[in-house]
Amino acid sequence: MKSRYGGTGMRILTLSALAAALCATAILPGGARAATHPSATGVTLLFEHQWIGPQEGFVKEVIRRYEKSHPNVTIKESVVADTTKIIAAMSGGKPPDIVDFGLGQFVPELAAKGALTDLGPYIKAAHLDMGVFVPASVQVVTYNGHVYGLPFMDFNHGLLYNKVLFRRAGISHPPTTTEELEADAYKLTKIDKSGKIVQMGFIPDWPGGANGQAVNLVDYAWLFGGGWYDPKTQQITADNPANIKALTWETHFYKKYGARNIDAFVKSAGAYLSNDIFASGKLAMCFDGEWWLDFAPPKFIPDIGAAPFPAPAGLSKYTGTSFIDTNPQVIPSGSPNKQAAFDFIKFEATDRGVTQYFAKNAFNLPQLKSVPASSISSDPRFKVFVDLANSPNAHVFPRLSFAGEMDTKIQNTEAAVLHGEGTPASALQSLQQDLQNAASGQ
Repeated sequence: MKSRYGGTGMRILTLSALAAALCATAILPGGARAATHPSATGVTLLFEHQWIGPQEGFVKEVIRRYEKSHPNVTIKESVVADTTKIIAAMSGGKPPDIVDFGLGQFVPELAAKGALTDLGPYIKAAHLDMGVFVPASVQVVTYNGHVYGLPFMDFNHGLLYNKVLFRRAGISHPPTTTEELEADAYKLTKIDKSGKIVQMGFIPDWPGGANGQAVNLVDYAWLFGGGWYDPKTQQITADNPANIKALTWETHFYKKYGARNIDAFVKSAGAYLSNDIFASGKLAMCFDGEWWLDFAPPKFIPDIGAAPFPAPAGLSKYTGTSFIDTNPQVIPSGSPNKQAAFDFIKFEATDRGVTQYFAKNAFNLPQLKSVPASSISSDPRFKVFVDLANSPNAHVFPRLSFAGEMDTKIQNTEAAVLHGEGTPASALQSLQQDLQNAASGQ
């Protein structure tokens, strides 16, 4: 789930350092080693993942179940929250056998560098039907027509709102258009006599990339009918007119209240998903994920409402637009135990009992189509996210060899414009050229 990437600025640091780390994976020791099977004396698999805190216990339980039925296999798990350290290990002399990445954008970049094992032959030999998975999650682990990982625990975004603040403001239902959302947000904003913001209705880029979450502009572009890449023409579309409209819409909030004032308001509360502006009752609405319904402060959870994020008037068909991502289970190309590693991730990703157990405890979406939302949670708010994951408005970030770099550049462009550096049109035109250069390797 995305919330384990909390910490202001962590995402920016991780992604900006990613390019350098990827360079080291161009030549991988042992990259051509054949897959091996567990021997009679057993095999030990090294498993690096990014489930921290109590979530690590869920990983250990899955391993316990597997080792119980596979006594010749020992799996040594370790938490490595910093993705650059995982990539460095993959390029070193002793790469892990299995990696669980918390974001799918690393798959195309690493696959393009030859750092990941193509799972096609293993999937075929195991007669694994990839149709058992939520279709969008399969897209996440696919690059250039080849499957480089198995999906595990999906996640997406929707509109979260504070029902108490809505009642106090006399608002009876969540907004159904972006125009209504904007009007509600202004009604829900309070400023004291000194000009200090003490309550806000909505901040378009919060929590966003600065808090280790998805970059909101990515979703808003789709919401306004735009996008970032046309797979048919294989062209970058950052300067799509709809993208410009989306970023322009974001600027409304910053122009009305001032970037400096909004920044001060965000800093007035605690860390993300702890005592932040939403959890502390200072922010009425945000665009974020289903994990809030389980990992937010317990007293606050009953006050949270959930709904599909509204589209602009006249574009209702895009209501509920969201990215969808998964936690890719991949095998580094340098692993000496590829078959044993595949056998484990196949168990992890396809066993219904494991999926129900993990999704229920981590409050993520099941990657298996055969696991109904009702088996994870009876909370109707959770079903909102499950329905969004299976809708035609569930988007996967472009599977390009520079996906991480692209995501970071979009985030930086969004932040710059919201803080008064350039216009949406000029900034996205500049981004268009920048991404075209990245695509051509310049």
